[in-house]
Amino acid sequence: MGQIENALHDHYATAAAAEVSTASRSNATATGSTSSATLDTPFAKVNSVAPSSPAEAAGMRPGDKIQRFGEANWLNHEKLSKVAQIVSQNEGVSLLWPSRSRLLTVQQRAISVQVRRQDGGDGSEATVQNLTLVPRVWSGRGLLGCHLLPL
Repeated sequence: MGQIENALHDHYATAAAAEVSTASRSNATATGSTSSATLDTPFAKVNSVAPSSPAEAAGMRPGDKIQRFGEANWLNHEKLSKVAQIVSQNEGVSLLWPSRSRLLTVQQRAISVQVRRQDGGDGSEATVQNLTLVPRVWSGRGLLGCHLLPL
């Protein structure tokens, strides 16, 4: 039942994103301009980033506003539950290699994260940063090492 529920959520989120994309393209064609502002609306804010964490290694900073997290955006993040799902599905997999008795990372799945970051002290200009985040077990809590707040 859980898999069916997740599949339905994914289906309708994809359909909603496609409708918005089609509407944006239609408006852009009619007005002669192109804008991706609809899908680039931030849906979460990075509240804190732990030192030596996967989030810090990816370049995340407190105050970053997340526009996209893998396939998640403001249309389908479902109160950040979609983010948690993406993280758990993309956790780096580790195996104990029997002959050498050491831990090897077999697979690392990177997540593309797009954040809007305020430049300078006055916060007047914002830039978009494309980060690559690899969720994994590390010495701290969670798989990311950051705390996100929904906007």
